[in-house]
Amino acid sequence: MSTITEADMNKLLEEEKAYLGITWKDETTDTLLRSYIKTSIKRLESIFGDDLNFINGEEAYDHLGHELLITRVFYAREKALDDFDSNFRGELLTLRNYGKVKQLMARKEGSEDANE
Repeated sequence: MSTITEADMNKLLEEEKAYLGITWKDETTDTLLRSYIKTSIKRLESIFGDDLNFINGEEAYDHLGHELLITRVFYAREKALDDFDSNFRGELLTLRNYGKVKQLMARKEGSEDANE
């Protein structure tokens, strides 16, 4: 799993709370959302096959990962992760394919460096 700093986690938490319309302070809610964020990061990175930059990534797969993260936490909070998997099957497959292409390109670059 990518290393998420406390500042990054706070940024993701505030973004998630804004998405959910949560405007009040509640430690129990924050703790629960943090847990959902962490498990969603693990799940999405396992699909991708590598670390994703959920905060300031510039690649298309980072943006897709970020979008899926915010949405997956919403589904987790609503106890509807089965619906998330089916509703976002296409996006999850796209994320997996991005990961496969990234791995293939890394291998190709590695073999080209070895030939030099």
